Amino acid sequence: MRKAALGSLLLSLATGCGPGDHSVGHTVRDSAGVIIVQNHEAVPADGGGWGLAANPSLVLGSPDESEDSGLYRVRGALRLPDGRVAVGSDGSSQVRIYGPDGILIKNLGRAGEGPGEFSSVILAGLRSDSLVAFDRRLRRVSLLHPDEGHSRSFTIAEPVAVLPIAGWFFESGSVLIEDFPTADEGAVEDGFNRYRARLKSCDMSGALISDFGDLPGEEAFLATRQTEDGPASEFLTVPFGKSPQIAVAGDRLFFSSQDRYEISVFDSGGSLRTIVRLDRDPVPVTDAGVALLIEQELTKYYENEVPGLRREFDRMPRVEFQPAHGAITADREGYLFVEDFRAPGMELVAVSVFDPAGLLVGRFEVPAAIEILEIGPDYLLALYDDPMEVEYVRLYELTRPG
Repeated sequence: MRKAALGSLLLSLATGCGPGDHSVGHTVRDSAGVIIVQNHEAVPADGGGWGLAANPSLVLGSPDESEDSGLYRVRGALRLPDGRVAVGSDGSSQVRIYGPDGILIKNLGRAGEGPGEFSSVILAGLRSDSLVAFDRRLRRVSLLHPDEGHSRSFTIAEPVAVLPIAGWFFESGSVLIEDFPTADEGAVEDGFNRYRARLKSCDMSGALISDFGDLPGEEAFLATRQTEDGPASEFLTVPFGKSPQIAVAGDRLFFSSQDRYEISVFDSGGSLRTIVRLDRDPVPVTDAGVALLIEQELTKYYENEVPGLRREFDRMPRVEFQPAHGAITADREGYLFVEDFRAPGMELVAVSVFDPAGLLVGRFEVPAAIEILEIGPDYLLALYDDPMEVEYVRLYELTRPG
């Protein structure tokens, strides 16, 4: 995955920052054709001119909307060039199109297995004037015109994915698929596991193009317990466990395992081009933090399941340090946005901004209650769940320097 060695080059990119000075600025070197960018925390107090509006300028969704028009299990959103917003609503098996004023214009698709129908929906990207929608249950990718609806679909070949779980679109015209980590491994052991992240790309007919190699995957705990219907197995989240963070923008894949503050940047063909790093000390995990995360996780289950699940959490190994960072996002210009890890009790989350060359150039904060869906030239789309678990998509104004 790497080109032939081209030698080593060490450059100083910040005034007053020499090769031995790692207090501020950046150092960059070329290692066997891969550019490694080491950032040393040099963001101005004002965030380098980056900022997010305190309140959204547009909100999509309403608790008063009917089942046919409300949002449920949002899986991706993007803003179209004319200001409309497309939202993947997995709960209704549709892609919903909202006007610039936030009013629902139309629904594309419906539940089913025929052309233009979905059993699940992930909005994977935009190809020219068509939306790319991924159906993981049907192993199918569909192109939808925002005005004219379904145009064509294709099935993902099995060499690409056996049990696909997520999809993204490269602007050059290929689709990146993440397969379920144990899809072709057979039985897995009960207890703690670190799986592999399986990423492959296919062309617009579903045929394999590239394999992105053996990447570190999620830390999970497989719990098998007896039920009235026999043995049942479930993958449980490990408190403070690591999981792969993935973003696609343009023709670049951004990947991190969360083991360290390091993001690998691949081209759409699977070649590693850049490694972006940030100097940051690991944060120890506390017993109180683990206890809080476990209690949050147990709220997702029925009351009769809690005692058994609590015993499974007690069996889990304790993680020494928090993941090095949180979720990552990238925009079409190649800017990378890396959240700090979302520890329990946080109200605001810092987002570090790296330019297309991998240099740390800014920082801003987002509410901890939102999940970033897309970042554009002057906006940020985010998912928000209110205390009643009603989903909304919010659009915030984003300020960039200059």
